Amino acid sequence: KEDGRIYNTGYCGIPQKAGASYVFYMFAKAEEPKELIVSIKEGEKTYSCTEFTVSSSEYTYYSSVLTADEDT
Repeated sequence: KEDGRIYNTGYCGIPQKAGASYVFYMFAKAEEPKELIVSIKEGEKTYSCTEFTVSSSEYTYYSSVLTADEDT
C-alpha cells in the first residue's frame, strides 16, 4: 500500500467562511483504482472534505464543491 499527500497552501492559506462553497477540480489517472480524499484543513481542524475514486488509466476530469462548516 502506498500513501501520499499533496499540500497546497493556497497563497498562504485559504480563508474559509461558514456556508461558502469552494470548487475543487483536477485531472488524474491511475493504473488501478485509488481512493483520494481532498480536504481544506487548518492544523488538525477539517473545514470541508470530499472523496474521489480514480479508476481510469486515461486522464479524467474530477470536480467537487466543498462547503465550509465554520469560519477560519
